[in-house]
Amino acid sequence: MPRIYLELGVFALIFGAGAVVLQRLAHLETMMPFDVGPAFFPAAMAIAMMGMAGLGAARTVAAHDAEIMTFPGGRKMLITLAGTVALFVLWERFGQFFVLGFVYLAGLLLLYFSDGPLTRRLLAIVILAAAVFMGAAHVFFTEILYTKF
Repeated sequence: MPRIYLELGVFALIFGAGAVVLQRLAHLETMMPFDVGPAFFPAAMAIAMMGMAGLGAARTVAAHDAEIMTFPGGRKMLITLAGTVALFVLWERFGQFFVLGFVYLAGLLLLYFSDGPLTRRLLAIVILAAAVFMGAAHVFFTEILYTKF
């Protein structure tokens, strides 16, 4: 992938994040015009962030860098990102965070620890590790912190 595309993509994400912050802050009330209310400083930071992202994008385009970047773990990174998005979408739709978290964690452990063939031993270790971790998270959040997921 050419480096310029990657950099412009990152700047677009930063600019978009600033736009989302500004859109969310539009609903906060201010008492008087030009009053420093609860939205003033986050809005200023969002505008500064968007401005710096715009300047960075302009500098990237002006540099005409033709360097090609490679990502040896790019496939695993994209699978992790897609799995994370799927986790949050499924959690919001169906609930059951700890069950979904177990499947997510077991899948990621299998992805990152299985460079060779999948063995029963590796599968048992991954399932046990994910179950222990999610069980501990369940006890900690549900029984100790009294937080419902």
